Amino acid sequence: MIRRVPQFAETKFANLCAVAGALCHKVGEDESGWDFHIEFPQQPLAGPADTHPPPKTAFVQVKSARKHELTCRVKLSNANRAARSRQPWFVVLVTVNARSESTRIYAVHVWEALIRRTLEAVRRAENAKAALHKRYLTIRFDASDERGDVLVTWMHDAIEALGADYEQQKKNIFQSVGYEEGYGIIEVTFEPTTADEIMENFLGLGGGISVSRLVYTPARFGLLSPDPERYARFGVMHITPNPITACE
Repeated sequence: MIRRVPQFAETKFANLCAVAGALCHKVGEDESGWDFHIEFPQQPLAGPADTHPPPKTAFVQVKSARKHELTCRVKLSNANRAARSRQPWFVVLVTVNARSESTRIYAVHVWEALIRRTLEAVRRAENAKAALHKRYLTIRFDASDERGDVLVTWMHDAIEALGADYEQQKKNIFQSVGYEEGYGIIEVTFEPTTADEIMENFLGLGGGISVSRLVYTPARFGLLSPDPERYARFGVMHITPNPITACE
């Protein structure tokens, strides 16, 4: 009977790395957010050795569950670190039947869907002034996430499939998700003026409107930040109309 399931899961993962020829480095501190740093074996390449790219690497969190439960929890602070990192991250779940010692291995790539969920949860937690290391993100796996003994090969292929600009793609996802509805709200108070002057400026015909107050509050995933980012007490606003079609 397996009594220490988390340790068994980590050993199982390390053995899979050894079988695949990958170097598996276990973290020495719990604060890192990852359990293993993986160096995949160098693939055969043509041309001079000095022109070859370095072997691919990845950070991995290994979770365990009994009786083939297909969920795990990750600290929101760790999930946020995985989403912010430009490097590949994976969450691996090893389910264990403690009596029969049978195992199943599942894994998900920290990519757009999981990054989106993570960043929205982080924004909600911060708006609630909750510490990220005290909040958790639940990750659910299904049959399509089962990787079995080819886990390490699958991770390498998932990275390879995204091409040489992997880091830039992940950066673009991190910087863009959640802003589909805009980047925030601007509240403007105009100094006393006429309706005609306001209309002319919004048509792009005026010389600017005097502003007595401007407050910009950033937003992401439709969630306003609790505090404004910019505040001004005076200025002149110039408006350039951007109509969706020709109009008169």
